[in-house]
Formats: sequence, structure tokens, C-alpha cells
Amino acid sequence: MLLDADDVAGAPLTAVMSYEAWQHEFAGDAAVVGSTFWVNTKPVTVVGIAPKGFYGDRMSSTPPEFYLPIESMPVLANVPYVHDPDTNWLYIIGRVKPGVAIAPLQQKIGGLVRQAFAPSKNFSSKDGKELLGRTHVVLTPGGAGIEELQKEYASHLHLLMWVASLVLLIACANIANLLLVRGMGRNAEMSVRTALGATRGRVVRQLLTESVLLAGMGGIAGWRLPTQGRGCCSCLRFQERGMSQWMPIHPSRLSGLRLACRC
Repeated sequence: MLLDADDVAGAPLTAVMSYEAWQHEFAGDAAVVGSTFWVNTKPVTVVGIAPKGFYGDRMSSTPPEFYLPIESMPVLANVPYVHDPDTNWLYIIGRVKPGVAIAPLQQKIGGLVRQAFAPSKNFSSKDGKELLGRTHVVLTPGGAGIEELQKEYASHLHLLMWVASLVLLIACANIANLLLVRGMGRNAEMSVRTALGATRGRVVRQLLTESVLLAGMGGIAGWRLPTQGRGCCSCLRFQERGMSQWMPIHPSRLSGLRLACRC
């Protein structure tokens, strides 16, 4: 929808409207395409509607309603960092052609990155040039987009994990004590079984079978519970803005690569 000619300085301002904004704000009116909207006192023409289920490069509680070319940022937002090579503000996500090997592609992109960073003042000194020589590109799967929510809640999730581990440890200790008490209470039963001719191996097999069945039932329950409830945190995150009905909790993992530059 957006063409290369739209992402040029001085080009008419264009935008793609999100599917949700088109449905909820304009009731799916086809006349929206081609209409002009005013954004920060600047006229912007809507050239298309984004596909249903597309939410940009990351999951967020405030997904964008309009997608605009990069060159529109200085005009609409009056930001000076768009053409500043010393400012880190842009994520790059792209698709790899079928059959292209990742390792040679990383080397090729790494060379382009070093070439682009060479004029930067951050790499003009002796130490900077040495650091630039070690700069390389790492391509990682980007089908899930930018992990913004994970970074936002990382510390809280780590705390929750430690608390859950402590509760699990206490529960395991209690169950072990209960099994120990139950085993001590079955001394008479085991004596009767032995007196009736049951060998020690058979008694051990019976006890192992009971333990395996108990552990298996607990494992199945422990697997099903988080599987069924893994979307609760995301639902609560989006519920406060009334978007949980149409915001996908599990975005589809499309084939793509995310570029990360490391020194």
C-alpha cells in the first residue's frame, strides 16, 4: 500500500489505517480509503486499510491506528532524530528469500552496517574505530515481533517465578510428608502381603506403580493448568483498555528475521 515514493522527503503525506480503527471508528466504510485526515494540523491521505489481525511490529496495549512512512516523522512529529545516525530509535524486521543462508546474509549486512556507521562521530576516535571493527549483525527470528511486553514485565515475571517455585517447593515437601506418613501406616498391610507370599520385589513394584501414577496425574494437571491459563496475564493487560475482545493474545509467528547490531 505504501510505496517507495511515499517515503521520500517532501512527498505528500500518506498513511495506512488499521483494520480495527476502520471497523470501530468508521464502521468499515470503504469511502475512508482516499480520504484526507488531519494529523497534527497536517493533511494525511489514507491509501489503504491494514489486513485484519495486523498490529505492527509488536504487541502493545495501545496499537497504532495509522501506519505512516518514516519520512513523515519530521513533518508530523517534529522530531530531529530521524536522520541522526547517532540516535538509536528504529527496529528493522524483514523477510528472507527462500533458500538464502543466514550466515552469509549476516556477514553481508554486518559489512553494510559498519559502512553506514563509519562516518558517525561515535566511531571516529581510535577506540571507536576498534569497536566498529568488532561490530556485527545477529539475525534472530522476528515472527513474533518486538518483545515489548516481555521487557516491560520481565522483573515482575521473574519475581512471580521465584514465588511460584517457593510455593511448589513447599507443596512438594508437604506431599512427601503425607506419603511418608501413609507409608508408615501401611506397615501392617505390607506385613500381611509378605505373610501371604508376596515377594519384596512385588511389593516394591506396587509402591513404584502407585508413585508413578500419582506423579503422572500431577504432571498432567501441572501441564494443563498453565496451558489453559497462559493467556490470563495478557487478557488482564488488555482488559483495562477494552481491547481484549479483538486483540490476539497469541500472535501468529510469521516467518521473518529481526536485525540486532552488537559490538
